[in-house]
Amino acid sequence: MSGKSGVTLERGQKVYFRLDGRRALLLEINDEQDGQIVVVNELVAKRTAELALKK
Repeated sequence: MSGKSGVTLERGQKVYFRLDGRRALLLEINDEQDGQIVVVNELVAKRTAELALKK
């Protein structure tokens, strides 16, 4: 299932997700994301892989 949530985020806002029971930074909104659509499930997968490499 796919769809748009219609959520608008402000510059500087931080978005977190849970990974292994801990809160991890998913992204911080900056000028590059202004007006962009963020595909959250893809971003979570990428960020999870990045954090796994740091263990």
